[in-house]
Parts: sequence; structure tokens; C-alpha cells
Amino acid sequence: MARIDLAHLATVVLGGQVLSVLIAASNLVNTKLWQITAADPETGFTLSFTQLALHYMFLLVVFIGVHVVRAAQGHSLRTDVVNAFLKTWKVYLPLGLFDFYANYCVTKAFGFTSSLSAFLLNSSSTPFTVIISVLLFKAKYKPLHYFAILVSVAGMGIVCWQDVTATSRLVGDVADGSKVVVGNILGLVSGLLFAAANTTQEYSVKSLGGPLEYCTMMGLFGTVVSILHMALFERSEITALTHAPADQVGSIAACLAGFVAAMFLLYTLASLYFTTASATLFNLSILTSNFYVLVGTVLVLHSARVTAWYLVGFVLIVAGLVVFNGDPNGWSDMFTRAQASRDVEGGEGARTSADGLLERDASSAAGAGEGGYGTTNAGDEGKNKA
Repeated sequence: MARIDLAHLATVVLGGQVLSVLIAASNLVNTKLWQITAADPETGFTLSFTQLALHYMFLLVVFIGVHVVRAAQGHSLRTDVVNAFLKTWKVYLPLGLFDFYANYCVTKAFGFTSSLSAFLLNSSSTPFTVIISVLLFKAKYKPLHYFAILVSVAGMGIVCWQDVTATSRLVGDVADGSKVVVGNILGLVSGLLFAAANTTQEYSVKSLGGPLEYCTMMGLFGTVVSILHMALFERSEITALTHAPADQVGSIAACLAGFVAAMFLLYTLASLYFTTASATLFNLSILTSNFYVLVGTVLVLHSARVTAWYLVGFVLIVAGLVVFNGDPNGWSDMFTRAQASRDVEGGEGARTSADGLLERDASSAAGAGEGGYGTTNAGDEGKNKA
């Protein structure tokens, strides 16, 4: 029987729960922001593009700052940023689009359905991620792992069922049936887009330049895309914000700051998480965010009630995570097979390729010299998070 690595198990399970709490926090702040800005159908407005632009700009500024500090220590800014951009933009451009539109669909869905319903439907990213991982990353799972996935998804289903039958809508939630359908569709679309973004993120972190490059490029492409959308579609909302009462502006600013902080930590820490975990495991881990959102609506927004079934759903999700990680060698994809190749041929420092991907990573690191992006170095330097 395979020996269970308890340290790794604790890292991926607890680390996943930190990310899950951050996702729940961003969701709750989003809900509060919508309540402040859009509750009145006559004068309300939304800031979906603006809040995403602030998030991506902050990510870009911080990690460009990291590169500047590295340059002062002797690293090459041209190699770290310019050359990396020229080599990898074809990956990060679609990744930036997937990520931006996934985030946009989630934030927009809050205006059409309850925040819990939108968020739960967004959790459809888990089965989508499994499908993409099998098709593109050649992932191979044992029946035990599929069972673990089903257990976690069943737990999410229980929480979703309770959302429909046992909780009340938040104050100001839309009750119009046709609009609720639109919100549900947006939630499902965001799930598919997040699955595409997460699997591409796993590829970029493990096979390109590591967490530091990922956060920098996501900040860059996300900023360009979100500012363009903001300038084209949200000018009237920004004008409305300038005419809002001072107390409302203060509340909006606080919500935007909270959203940006939560998203920054999420992106930075998630990029580090992907150095040791897969997109499938990431999506399984964040299924518990549904439970944390529910707790937040009770404790912070005072708008829902918790039943014993929510706790059952939470326990099932966590149990599925533990079972999935209980057999560390029982599943594989092209990344784990590449690691096994390196360990066999030359230890952890060897640079052999699997499916042609890690050879490319090695050559880029060698060419970069001092300014290279070894995953370990990038992870240390990129730490804090998304």
C-alpha cells in the first residue's frame, strides 16, 4: 500500500481551504458592493469592469515592483519581463481572457440571482476541469479518485439543495424568474471559463515561468482587457459614482479595497498552490467556499440560516479531498510523469522533458541565467498571492 505523505496532504488540504476562504470573502464583498450600488433599480449601477480593472492593476503594480527589486539585485529586467512576454503571450492572452470573462460572469450574476445560487453554479468548474485535464493533460485516475470527486460534488450538491430549500434570499436580490434564469446561465458559463483558466494556469505555472511570471502576466493582460471594457461600457457608471453621496462613496471604496485585497491574495497564493497541486485538486478544494459563503451570509450579512445539512455537505467535501490525496501515487498527468522522469534520471535537479513541455521550461531557464524563473525561486519571490 502506498505510503501517505501527511505533510503534503496537510499542505494541499489546508492550503486549499485558505484559498477557499479567500474566494468566499471576495464573493461576500461582491454581494455587499452590489447591494450598495445596484439595489435601487431606478438609480442603481454596477462596477463589474471597474472592480476587475482595479484588481488586475494592483496585481500588475505589485509584481512589476517585485521585478524592479530583482533588477536592483542583479537580475535582468529585460529577461524577466520583456523576453518572457515575447515567448509566452500566446498562452497568457487567452488565459487572461478566460480569467477576465469568468470573473465578469460571476460578478454580473449577482444582479440576476441570489449570490449563493450564482456561486454554487460557478462550482460546475470542478467537473469541467476534470474533463479538460483528462483530454489535454492526459490525466489518469483510479476508481478511488473518481469516487472521491463524486463524494465532494455530492457534498456541494447538498449545500446547493439547502440553498434552494432552506435559505432566504439576500435583501435586494432579484426575484424576477426570467432574470434568475439569466443569472443561473452566467453562473454556469463562469464555471466553464474558470475550468479553462485553472487548467491553463496549471500549465503556465508548471511548464513556463512559475508563479512570478504568472502573476505578472495575468496582471498585464488582465489590466489591458479590463480597462478596455471599462472605457467602452462603464463610463456612465463611473459618472454616477462621482455624483453619489459621500457616505455611499466611502462604503463603495471600502468594498472595492476589500475585493482587491482578497483577489490579490487569492491569485498570489493560488499560483504557489499550483506548484504542488493540480487544477482538479484546486477545484475540489474550493468547493467548500460554498459553505463559507453561507456562513458569511449568516454572520456578516445576516441574510440566511444554516441547517445541519450544510455541515453534512461540508464534511463530505473535505472527506472527498482527503480520499483524493490518500493515494499520492495513484493518479498521474503529464506534470507528475515529468517529475517522476526527473527523479529517476537525475534527482530533483534534473531537467528532462515529458510530453515536450518541461524541456522547454529548462531551456528558457538556462537562457535566462540570473534572471531565470525556476519554480522554487519564482514561488519564493512571488509570495504573497493569485
